[in-house]
Amino acid sequence: MHSVGNDYVFIDCFETEVDRPEELAKVISNRRISIGSDGLILIMPSEHQDCKMRIFNSDGSEGIMCGNGVRCVGEYIYNKYKPQKYNLTVETLGGTKKIYFEDGEAVAEMGKADFELSSVDFDESFRCKRTDKECAMNVYGQRILFTGVSMGNPHCVIFLNSLPDDIETVSTSIQKSNAFKKGINIEYAHICEDDVTEARVYERGSGETYGCGTGACAIINAAIKGGRFETEKWYQVRYPGGTLKVLVKNDGETLLKGSVIKSFEGVFYV
Repeated sequence: MHSVGNDYVFIDCFETEVDRPEELAKVISNRRISIGSDGLILIMPSEHQDCKMRIFNSDGSEGIMCGNGVRCVGEYIYNKYKPQKYNLTVETLGGTKKIYFEDGEAVAEMGKADFELSSVDFDESFRCKRTDKECAMNVYGQRILFTGVSMGNPHCVIFLNSLPDDIETVSTSIQKSNAFKKGINIEYAHICEDDVTEARVYERGSGETYGCGTGACAIINAAIKGGRFETEKWYQVRYPGGTLKVLVKNDGETLLKGSVIKSFEGVFYV
């Protein structure tokens, strides 16, 4: 399943158990010799919610949250088990997320953004300037303006006048510098219209992906913090894989909306 090309292999653990998911994620995500994906997501029973989600990146590391993944999980549970209710709840390492459906798309209540640099594990020794809106860091002699945003997982949002052709070089430099002690998801964003932002994303544990749900939420929250956008309005974030929609309420609660596509299902032999 995928949303805006951000694809995962999902395993229904209501019906089976998975041993060593970290190793399985590395094998199953390989696009040359296996199924190929941005990672592996386990859909599991939960004591208190409709289900539980665990996400493993393509390098085998466990992720905290995935906005596209959690909406895919909600869609799967709704279609497979047909619960007699409209709203579903999914337990994640980033907290419980509520999923509902509107106009044929899955909507996730993603919680509130946290702009404290400690929430993204930023090493203050890299900071060279900070304002109320943005922060600057020095990475291998390069000064980079960014907004640190946690949506349950950490993001570094960089606004630019245009999207770069190459995001690998800068992204790798930021990751290797250890400016963010536990790694970071990096968003490159260009506001191209009043309500439209173009973006590319480099995810920790996966590299560049076609889109990122929590990243879209981080971008819009950062734009609102910087005075570029406003609350109570839907904005589009256009990734290479498609468009996601984000609305931030006056109280900071963030909604993420977009399509969910089931690509195929089958059996994987380990």
